[in-house]
Amino acid sequence: MSVDPIEGFFRSHSDEIFADLKYLVSFPSVRGEAVPGAPFGAECARCLDATAGLFRYYGFETDVYQERGYAMAWCGGRSVTGSDYTGIFSHCDVVPVIPSDWKLTSPFDMYDNGDLVVGRGVSDDKQAIIAALYLFRAVRELGLPLRHPLGLFIGANEESGMKDVRNFRDAGPIPAVAVVPDGGFPVSLGERGSFHADITCLAPFTDVVSVSGGSAYNVVLGCVECVVSRSAGLQSFLDANPREWLSVADEGDTVRLVARGVSAHGGRPYLGESALLRLSSLLSGFDGFRGSDRKIFAEIADMLSDCYGTSLGIADDDPDMSRLTAANGIVKTEDGRLTFTLDIRFGPGVDKSSAKETLAANVAARGFSLSATAGSTAFTISPDDPLAAAFLASYRRLCGKPDAKHFYMTGGTYSKILISACPSFTTGVALGSFVGRLGLGDGYGKCHEPDECLGKEEFLRGASLLGGIILDMDRAY
Repeated sequence: MSVDPIEGFFRSHSDEIFADLKYLVSFPSVRGEAVPGAPFGAECARCLDATAGLFRYYGFETDVYQERGYAMAWCGGRSVTGSDYTGIFSHCDVVPVIPSDWKLTSPFDMYDNGDLVVGRGVSDDKQAIIAALYLFRAVRELGLPLRHPLGLFIGANEESGMKDVRNFRDAGPIPAVAVVPDGGFPVSLGERGSFHADITCLAPFTDVVSVSGGSAYNVVLGCVECVVSRSAGLQSFLDANPREWLSVADEGDTVRLVARGVSAHGGRPYLGESALLRLSSLLSGFDGFRGSDRKIFAEIADMLSDCYGTSLGIADDDPDMSRLTAANGIVKTEDGRLTFTLDIRFGPGVDKSSAKETLAANVAARGFSLSATAGSTAFTISPDDPLAAAFLASYRRLCGKPDAKHFYMTGGTYSKILISACPSFTTGVALGSFVGRLGLGDGYGKCHEPDECLGKEEFLRGASLLGGIILDMDRAY
């Protein structure tokens, strides 16, 4: 199936497309406290209702399952039994923001310069919702043939646990094939395993009053604040060791240090740098601290010295999924004791239980304790799987790239949950690179970063291609 009719439809409706995207971006759908009817917080529930309302406005049957935390929209009829529809999986929740880090706009007020749009969720993953909406419209208004219904899952907990899609998996109906437009083209046939770790220092600080920063495991810590009791020599040390990423404020009996790192997606921490690593590396050199403060910072600096788990004893390099990564996303102090987090991701060669045991022993030898989540297991789909082969063949034909190959995700998507129930393929929405045109440098523009952006031309091309692939998949089973 040629993408030309679909692309023509998308381009003729481009103003509506980006107006609808702006509307969805306006909802600050960051996970909040659970309340009745909103298991992932009121703002996520509001965004879910608004998204469902958008599909209903355009005439598509849509249901919101409030207590389960997701919605389903249908095109070409509704599946009752499952296995007879193509599932498209998107999410309306987003990672937390630090508004002061954003340069071009407020995170939930989408900025449009005619070439790029900027706002939290424009790339991850509200663009996928809009792509599906306009594919639905194209199918109906152009009369495109459809053998099976299309069902769009709209989740509200992808970024902080994926309980929404687990609820869906348990309740059904399960599709014949799942397409997850939350990655890149052409198609991912596997994802790394992962777990979250909280690492807590057993000894309390003496001179350090507090250290705090971050609110999500899967975003490299971009900013950290440290309040320190004033002590002899501290100001002289800071004057002698200036850092362009550090600001210092005299607050009388205390000094407030604000260190900035480079934010990045937790699956790609090598593109960023933890602000806690920068701060700890600096303060481990100050010999005026009392108690264990200097040693604590030295140990943290060593543990975070690379993002591949080398100093933690858990490094691994998979031939398909590359190196294990460990991303620091949050730091906090309670009762004077510091806790920092790691989002650890790895290929199928890593035994998750053994990695946790090794990590626990490593941090214990440093005077820290470990608390780890159950996490997920890595998976792969054979390229010879008939549906995988059909997906890649469709991309190659529609894109004119006969040598295009599959890849494996560095991040984590709904596919890792769905794979136990049906074949699941993660793919892209925007086709081509655009972040460099933002002009803000490293740490800006990508998903999970400040000033998250989306190229308008790349979206129109990629969403059209995605639509063509999905309709090809409709004929592949």
